[in-house]
Amino acid sequence: MITDKTIEYLFRQLKKGKSNETDIVFHLNSDAVFISSDNSNPLIDELESKSVYEVFSNNISNEIVEGIQACSRNNTYLIEHKEDSKENLEDYEFRFVKLNVNHYLFIISNISRRKEKELINKIDRLQLKIAKEQAERASIAKSEFLANMSHEIRTPMNAILGFSEVLLEKIQEPLYKSHLSTILNSGKTLLALINDILDLSKIEAGKMDLNYEEVKIRSVIKEIKQAFYYRIQKKNLGFDLLVDDAVPETIVFDEVRLYQVLYNIIGNAIKFTDRGFIRLKAKAEVGYDQEHINLVIEIEDTGIGIEKEEQKKVFDVFTQQNGQNTRKYGGTGLGLAITKKLVDKFGGTIDVESELGKGTRFTICFPGVKVIQEAFGHLDNGGKERFAQCQFKKSTVIVVDDIEYNQLLVRSLADSDQINFISASSAEETMEILKEVTPDLILMDICLPGIDGYEATRLIRGSRKGASIPIVAFTASVMSDSIEKINRFFDGILRKPVSKDQVMNLLMHYLDYVIIDNSINRDKSKIKYNDCITVKSCHLPYLMEQMEKTLIPAWKEVKDSLVIYDIEQFVCKLEAILPKIDCGALNDYADQLRNSIDSFDVDAIEQKLGAFPQLVEKLEECRNAEMKEVV
Repeated sequence: MITDKTIEYLFRQLKKGKSNETDIVFHLNSDAVFISSDNSNPLIDELESKSVYEVFSNNISNEIVEGIQACSRNNTYLIEHKEDSKENLEDYEFRFVKLNVNHYLFIISNISRRKEKELINKIDRLQLKIAKEQAERASIAKSEFLANMSHEIRTPMNAILGFSEVLLEKIQEPLYKSHLSTILNSGKTLLALINDILDLSKIEAGKMDLNYEEVKIRSVIKEIKQAFYYRIQKKNLGFDLLVDDAVPETIVFDEVRLYQVLYNIIGNAIKFTDRGFIRLKAKAEVGYDQEHINLVIEIEDTGIGIEKEEQKKVFDVFTQQNGQNTRKYGGTGLGLAITKKLVDKFGGTIDVESELGKGTRFTICFPGVKVIQEAFGHLDNGGKERFAQCQFKKSTVIVVDDIEYNQLLVRSLADSDQINFISASSAEETMEILKEVTPDLILMDICLPGIDGYEATRLIRGSRKGASIPIVAFTASVMSDSIEKINRFFDGILRKPVSKDQVMNLLMHYLDYVIIDNSINRDKSKIKYNDCITVKSCHLPYLMEQMEKTLIPAWKEVKDSLVIYDIEQFVCKLEAILPKIDCGALNDYADQLRNSIDSFDVDAIEQKLGAFPQLVEKLEECRNAEMKEVV
């Protein structure tokens, strides 16, 4: 007996003992009357010959009648029905299937769980959409903040790096030149790190651009060694550089990123090594053709090592080894994480092997590195020599920047009395200058007070005189969207902080110049020993005896290791015999090597040590000549 006309009641009655059933199937005729079926449930049999109005509420019955009518036309029909039960709101699905003109299947399915899942999914999608919109708004705010901070930080860095480079050319004292060189190199490293931190949006989005150019791999490695000279000496560590002969002189790579990778790993090696050595090995493996190699760099130390469980986490962001003495070692846990991302960006791999208490070895492999054949390469100082030979023709350049030392820096780096530099602090001032002067080039800062650089450029382009004047953006911006906008407005970009190379290359691109051959006046101070070496004949036997017994063995010990303490001992041994002989060339050699040590000039030290066999050879020639005269 049906006592409740709700679907919930029917489900409870029909599903007794059949809890897995989710559907109820009825057979109806075209008048919405129940007919016999093969269902064995007594309740279904009880419904035979009854109208749906006797079984269901009027609301449900009306929906059933409409469903049969629709199904008679379309063969199938489906509607959804909600029923407010005692406990909650239930969702049902009514499906109608036409078997013949007077026989219809009426299937009721409880779809509450499905609807609940759909609702949860809908809510999840809505929450995801809201979170995405919030993240996008936060990203825009972050990008604006980073753009502003980038400009604020890079602007003073422009002065630090720029004037360090100016002073480096002006000062002749070797010790001070070395200090300035260290400031310049460290500043460049700091700038690279600032760029990574400030432009987080690029890193997070995987949009960091690599700047491929010709790179002197050995020069980069030597710069790294010189940058860490003080820390190496302070801890009395050995620092070995082993570059395989197969490594080419010049490759196509991103020099700044390569320097950063090596700087991060070697910096860590020095930090965690209190005794022993740091060793960098570079070798070239055969690439996929003759123009490419696989560049493999190993950095090994004898430091505290890393536990096996911790080795898997060394490349994680903000992760440091458990038990690490933060006060002693410091650090943020970012260095190796950034290094891993940079190596991945090059398509390379970085692996770590370590044993606690014995040391660590990092192995980096950069595959498919393009090699520049020596015939097409350049000398290390080729660019500087080219700039020195460059003589600009009379020209005028307007530098528009609201910071005075940026204006002065460009003038100082160019260092040409043929270029008339005119300074302007605003767009309005620039427009006034253009009424009287037609420049050959305009350097335009973007962030100007009042009218910004974009609008100023648009105004200049709109004038008859300014339409043909090259205008280069002089900016500290590094954000990708800013660069795209700059490319649309300007003829080029001079990005702060600037170097002499950048300024000279820019000026030589836009201004007329001639190359003057200064080969006659080139520096002749490099060590070259010729037939002019003179030694008193009475001193030669003693000198050559000391060479063979003391100096040559000492030189062999230090020529490759480049440990400053050992080199100083070599110089002391050399200086000890000088008072007993009269040899100007040997005196000069000792003085030059001592000055190179005092000024921490690693390149000069290597040069002087490399010249020692030539000096010995000339002394032997003197001895042989003396012996012939005696005979």
